[in-house]
This record gives sequence, C-alpha cells and structure tokens, in this order.
Amino acid sequence: MTDTISEIKPPTRASDARFMFARTPQNLMGDGCRNSRYRSSSQLAERSLGRLILAVGYSIETRKYLNRHITLHFGKMGVSGADVMPALSRYFKLARDYSRRLGYDLAWVWVRENGENGDHVHILMTVPDALSRKFLTMSRKWLSRACDAPYVRGGQRTRKVAGWSTRTSQPSPTYFENLKTLVAYLAKQCSSQTRFRQQQIAKGRKSLPVIGKRSGHSENLGEATRRKLHLIKHVEVHP
Repeated sequence: MTDTISEIKPPTRASDARFMFARTPQNLMGDGCRNSRYRSSSQLAERSLGRLILAVGYSIETRKYLNRHITLHFGKMGVSGADVMPALSRYFKLARDYSRRLGYDLAWVWVRENGENGDHVHILMTVPDALSRKFLTMSRKWLSRACDAPYVRGGQRTRKVAGWSTRTSQPSPTYFENLKTLVAYLAKQCSSQTRFRQQQIAKGRKSLPVIGKRSGHSENLGEATRRKLHLIKHVEVHP
C-alpha cells in the first residue's frame, strides 16, 4: 500500500489487487466543490497529492506504466485562467479517442502550475511504444485544436521516463526510482507541511494562483476503477 512517494515500487505479484491503494489516509479523501472551475489555489493540496500517488501506484499494478513526461504550455498557446481546464479536457479527449481507435487504452496523471511563462500542465502518460513517434506529432495537433489556436513553438515538451525500455516495452529497475523523482517534481508546489511528511519533495518556486482544478488523473486510474478491480479479485480469491 502506498501513501507516500517513497513507497512507489515495482509490483510484488500481478494478482495483488490491493497493491498501492489498500489504505487511503482520511485527509486525502473528499474534494467537494473545491474543484470549481473558478476556484483559485496557490498550492497543491495534500489530499490531491494523495490521489496522485494512489493513481501512480495503480498504474504500476495494472501495468499501465507511465512512460512519458509531457508538458503542455497553455500560456504560450494564449490560454490562461479558467480557460485552461476546458482546453486540457479537450486535449485528453482527443488523445484518448485517437488511441482507442487503434486499440490502446491510455492512462495519465497530471498537475497544473502557473509560473513566469503562464499556465502549464505536467503530465505522466502511458504512451504505447508502437505509437510513440506518431503520438507525439499528433499531440501538437491536439494541443492546437484544444486551444483553438495555431501551434506555437515550445507549446509542448516531452521526454521518455528514464529507465523505460522501448526495445522491450518494459521498465528497467531504474524506471521506478526515476518515476518517484518525477512524481516528487510534479508535487513541488505543495505545502511546506506536505513536503516535510513526504521528504522527497524539493521546494519549488512560489506558484502564481491557479484557477480551477489543479491535478487529476484518467478515469481508468481512479478510485471507482480501483474498487471495481478489488471486488473482482476478491470474488476470484473467495468464491
């Protein structure tokens, strides 16, 4: 079970449906109306980081390895404030629909920040190696369509998570340590109390206010999906 970044690790066995999400701290539950499109925040909430960690752990257990770090610079694309979330939702829908047509099921987690270059979103995503080159080209087009603007140089940055083998489409032992480093990087604008508890998170620059939802994940990494799989595994083990 994973409550902190340091506990992210390779799965012990494929059949362990409870791996990474068996226990969720009470202060990580519930968001209510706080995800309003016009709500402003200056830091990543601890409960949001908790959901992020659980989603990352579940991606490992289900072998939906997050092998690509993508940064979308909405500020450079002329999108800011409350308009970022609708644009990000359109981007994810375009990516998901494209991949599903080709028989792939994408998974992702994301954190949004606002800095000197404006609103931008860090995404850890499952990108099948068979789609890698085409996907990254299409991603620029999706960003352009999502923002309803021509693509601007620097609007997207992407790189493979170190330790991911494109030859075998499998993680090497170093992948999991690098994944933890990336999750800590995504969490850098959390509170000082959360940094103290998580320990691995370095202090980031002070964030400008973010309007709207600040972090999230794909539905197939969410709590409802995790509970459903846990129920299926429970029935298989205890007929």
